[in-house]
Amino acid sequence: MKTKESWQDILIEKSNNLSKHCHIKNLLHNVEAVEDHITKIVTSFGENNQPHARAWTSGIQRHTIIHDLITATDQSNNLEKYLKNLLSSNKFCLSIDALSSYCDIFSESILESIISPLSKRLDINQGIDIYSFIGNYGLTPFGIHDDFDHTLLFHIGPGKKTAYIWERDRFKSLSGTLTSSTNYSDLLPYAEKYVLEPGDLIYIPIGDFHVFDTIEFSITLGITIYPENIAHHCVEGLKFLVSDESIFNDTFRKNLTADQLYNLRKLAIKSNGGFTYPPAYQEKEPNLDDLSSIFISSYTEFPLQTTAMLDREALIVRMRIMWSYETGVLPKLCSYINTSNRTPLTTLLENFKSIATQETVIALLRKIYIMKGVRIEYV
Repeated sequence: MKTKESWQDILIEKSNNLSKHCHIKNLLHNVEAVEDHITKIVTSFGENNQPHARAWTSGIQRHTIIHDLITATDQSNNLEKYLKNLLSSNKFCLSIDALSSYCDIFSESILESIISPLSKRLDINQGIDIYSFIGNYGLTPFGIHDDFDHTLLFHIGPGKKTAYIWERDRFKSLSGTLTSSTNYSDLLPYAEKYVLEPGDLIYIPIGDFHVFDTIEFSITLGITIYPENIAHHCVEGLKFLVSDESIFNDTFRKNLTADQLYNLRKLAIKSNGGFTYPPAYQEKEPNLDDLSSIFISSYTEFPLQTTAMLDREALIVRMRIMWSYETGVLPKLCSYINTSNRTPLTTLLENFKSIATQETVIALLRKIYIMKGVRIEYV
């Protein structure tokens, strides 16, 4: 992604440190490349790569959209045509969440161009999601609403989009409530209105009410910046234990602290470059038969993390966790992979001879690779 120089400084100044909504024109310079990435993602779903998706046609939610997307047979590279055929409708809205799960190249580009520059100025390490709204659906199907997070919306086009925004107190004084509304005739005349063209950014802080009007077919790329929420991190941290019955049964009756759960969740986010959704698994297992021809490298954008909890140690890989009794293998493997740059596999195995069998280390590497936590190269 190519952006206007020092765009993050412009955003921080215009939004008063992300406290007020703002519109920045012509911030994104290569909208065609972004459109190509999103088109490829939307047209490539399958049984092993299922989307987080919602869709509406004629204002009615289509509850079969996930099945529709993973069973589609149309090979069109024109996204508008593809979705019109898929949904059997000329007017539609498609929402895709967790875009970071489906394409590492796209995710790495967003990290480099958007997240990294912004994180140098602000604390945005509480979690990030990437999503997209696609279609020509008129007003947002679920009406005027607020969100529980900060949102950056990059308009990709090709059509224009109109944003209507009300600051929270203003919306309450107009509507008498802080709930979503479809009372457009009474509220739209009092909104702040922005016409978005391809390449524009609009920023909406947590709590501001908003709705979009999308008459022409267009794509909007959204980046959600979650605010600090200790309780939420603790609940999500607990899910990492609940997902493994043996770990949960062993730890449930012992003294877990909120700090441990909070830190577990924060380490998981860090392991995934800040994204809150894990990536799709690798489709094929690696061939690790010819040890002498294999080299391993880290994903610098997605560093493995490790921690210890009670009598267990954990290796955290892209929002997924591998547990073990304390042996020292997982922390050492974490450190070794994170500092690897085309390291021969035979060298790695030699370094673990004193604490783990070759079979154990290779089995762990297979799992880490499937989770997209290590690169494997064959020569």
